[in-house]
Amino acid sequence: MPEHATESGFAYKVELCQTLGVRTVLMVGAAAYFLRYGIWALDGLPVSVMVTSQALHGVCYACFFATAFIYVDRIAPKEIQHSAQTVFGIIILGGGPLLGGWLQGVLINHFAVDGDTGFTGLWSTLSMIGLATTVFLFFLFRDESRGADPTRPDPEAEALAAETH
Repeated sequence: MPEHATESGFAYKVELCQTLGVRTVLMVGAAAYFLRYGIWALDGLPVSVMVTSQALHGVCYACFFATAFIYVDRIAPKEIQHSAQTVFGIIILGGGPLLGGWLQGVLINHFAVDGDTGFTGLWSTLSMIGLATTVFLFFLFRDESRGADPTRPDPEAEALAAETH
C-alpha cells in the first residue's frame, strides 16, 4: 500500500509541474513557508491554529523540495542524472541545515531579550525569507525543463524492479 501511495504522489507532482509549470509550483511551496512562519510569528493564536498550520509543512515540502528534485532530474543530462541528484541532495539536506542552524543561532541571539528567545522576530524573519524566495522565483527563475519528458524511463530503476519481481 505505501508503495502505491508514493507512486501516485509522485505522479501527481509530475502532473502538477506539467500543468502549472515548475516555477509556479516552486512559488507555491515558498509562499507556504511565508504563510507557515508568518502564522507562527503571531502571538496569541489558539493552539488549534498553530497545529493546523503544520499542514502547510506538507505543501512546503511537496511543492518546494520534491519539485526541486523533479526539476534537477529533468534538466540533468541522462549520463549524470544520478550524480546531479546526489549533489543536489547534499546541498539541500546537508548544506541547508548547516546554514539554517547557523542562521537560527544568529537570529536567536539578535532577538533575545532578558532570556526570552524572541520567537516573534525569529519567525517573522523566516517568513520574510519565504516571501523573498517567492519574489525571487517569480522574477528570476527560468524553467529550463520545458519540453523535457519527466516520465522518461530510468534503465537502472527498471533493472532493479525486474530483479525484485
